[in-house]
Parts: sequence; C-alpha cells; structure tokens
Amino acid sequence: MEAFERCGYHIEVVEDDIFRERFREALTDETKGIIVSSLISYEGNADESLQWTRWDNSYTVKALYRLGFSWPLISPEYLYNTLQMVDALDFFDEVE
Repeated sequence: MEAFERCGYHIEVVEDDIFRERFREALTDETKGIIVSSLISYEGNADESLQWTRWDNSYTVKALYRLGFSWPLISPEYLYNTLQMVDALDFFDEVE
C-alpha cells in the first residue's frame, strides 16, 4: 500500500460490503466490466453466483526450491521500483 502511495496511487480501504457493491457496479459498467470480470469465475449467469478465483503456488515454489531456485523477500524499495516500471507502461491508467 505504501509503495502505491509513493507512486501517487491512493487505495481506499473499505469494508467488505462496500467493496462488493463497488465491484458489482464495475461489472455492470460496459468498459470496466471487461477489466474486473477477469478477477472472478462464473457459475451460471453473473447474477446467479460469483466466486473468487483461488490460487495456490506452494507446490511450484517447493518444486523450484528443490531444484535450487529461491527468491529473497520483497523489499518495499523493490516493490516501489516495480510499480514505477508498470506505471510507465500506463498499466494503471483509469478507464474512461
């Protein structure tokens, strides 16, 4: 969150119900819906059931570690530099 703030992006922390409401509003918006819909998986119609896509990379991390690959913990400076590079690609430009 601090790295985003340093890059000029404010992230508002909200309660779950407010987040769900705003997420559903974005889904109904023609332009924003294309972007946010990739964050969920559907079962049936969008109005019927929405489920968060779960992920687990522990198997892959363990397999790579056994092969000699490991990564250091991510530092705040590393994250800030990464966000600056992604920002330079206009990744966070707001959809109008």
